[in-house]
Amino acid sequence: MGHKTWGEIMGKNIGRVCALVMLVAGTLVSVGAGRAGATAAAPACTATTEYRYAMVIPGTPAVTATQYRVRTRAALYGTEEIKSILGWDFVDGGTTSVAGQTVAGHWAAGDAGTWYVIPAVIINIVWGPSGVPPSVLGTGTVSLSAYGGPHVVVHYDAHQVTTDDGYTAWGPWSGWSTDDPGADTDTQQAQSRTVVVTPAVPDQTIYYVPNTWDSTTLTDANWTTDILPAPWYVVDQRTVTVAAACVIPAGHDTHPSGEASLSCGPSTSKVTLKVRRDGTLHGHQVRAKIRIGGLQPGATASGTATLIGPSARKHVPASAPRVGTVRFRHGNGTAAVALRVTRPGHYAWVISADGSSTRCRPPALAHRPRPDITHVPTGYDGEVAVAGRHAVPALSIPALGIHASVRTVGSSAGSMNVPGGAHTVGWLASSAAPGELIGTTVVAGHVSDRSDHPGALWNLRDAARGQVVTLDGHRFRVRSVSSYLRSKPLPRSLFATTGAHRLVLITCTGRESLPGGHFHYTRNLVVVATPIR
Repeated sequence: MGHKTWGEIMGKNIGRVCALVMLVAGTLVSVGAGRAGATAAAPACTATTEYRYAMVIPGTPAVTATQYRVRTRAALYGTEEIKSILGWDFVDGGTTSVAGQTVAGHWAAGDAGTWYVIPAVIINIVWGPSGVPPSVLGTGTVSLSAYGGPHVVVHYDAHQVTTDDGYTAWGPWSGWSTDDPGADTDTQQAQSRTVVVTPAVPDQTIYYVPNTWDSTTLTDANWTTDILPAPWYVVDQRTVTVAAACVIPAGHDTHPSGEASLSCGPSTSKVTLKVRRDGTLHGHQVRAKIRIGGLQPGATASGTATLIGPSARKHVPASAPRVGTVRFRHGNGTAAVALRVTRPGHYAWVISADGSSTRCRPPALAHRPRPDITHVPTGYDGEVAVAGRHAVPALSIPALGIHASVRTVGSSAGSMNVPGGAHTVGWLASSAAPGELIGTTVVAGHVSDRSDHPGALWNLRDAARGQVVTLDGHRFRVRSVSSYLRSKPLPRSLFATTGAHRLVLITCTGRESLPGGHFHYTRNLVVVATPIR
């Protein structure tokens, strides 16, 4: 699980440009080899076209909300009572109680020689709708406590101003709210503003890397012979000569002069790697047969057979790691070579003799056995015991607030074992390890405990395309979210051990209440993510 992560391609190939044409019968390629050091015939090479692709993942606009605030006004009986007092001002901030009503603001001592107007709202509370009594009009003294102030006797001056239409005054603004007050009226003013609830996510351009992952940068690793459908589009293209496409022209397979014909092919195109209980793998021999003919009696041909891989691609690139090299010397007949591999992926034999080389076709595929899993009992109405003991690093989905420890688990009677603790998830040991190049990594956990308290994958219900998942230090991006009835077998494709690498997260959804306070989940929630490079 310490190998570097590769990932699943985006979209399916609808065709492939041929990289070479086989000019010898069957699937085996022939190259010339001289008798004990003879010179091989000059090979003919084939050119191929390579492409680089990009795709734009649409972003999301900002989510906004409109907020409103209002203020109202009321008529004051057709007259306005203006009453001034000396040396005290009613200022903003705090509150004052006037005749049992709360008024925004408070009294403060002002310039002792300055007249200040008592707010109309206080006049209304003190004198009521009848207005200031005639006996109060004019000048006099009164305790400020009558208007909600301190017990201070102040001089006042009270008079009335009469208007034809009645005097009205605006009250204070209300708080901001999403309630739409509708159109303005004679007694209401409204203001609105737009606030951002969720910021915008910009578009993202990604580039295609053949059969492995998608990348946010464009490098030489993006060249491919794949032909992709929309929404992939070609960024640029080039024509290259592929060394592996060099073959001996037709008619050079055997010659009376004693030139050799050299061809090869794998003993088997697939090998299955056995899985230990902790999820690690046993090695397995990858074999090839080298066929030699056309030599004079007693002559031999010598060369090397090199195994390269693993690769996530069927067409193993020449830059793939080298497993090892086997030397051979043989006369007419068949020579067998073999090397041991321990990692899943595609492998290719490269055969060289007397300066010429070719690849064995087809490449060999080493893979884990497909788990015989049909159900993942992440609900507590069908749990099976956990057999695993091997711990692996944590699962993390920051956007969902998910951070859980992970344990290696096995299976029983067609069901994946799930950790009993609601806050621990299980990695299926027979599925791909997080850093492998091919196959599906399967992780499952409970959505809640027996009391329906949130479990490790409670927030997985909010998973969305584009979110980042980290497992064992490897990063994935969510590509799809779906659900399946728990009463039916899960799709076998979720447990594939071949094909492009990906991560599958499984928990429960579809909660139903049962009599007696019990509950049950009717569906499996499945989130598929592909590696980020």
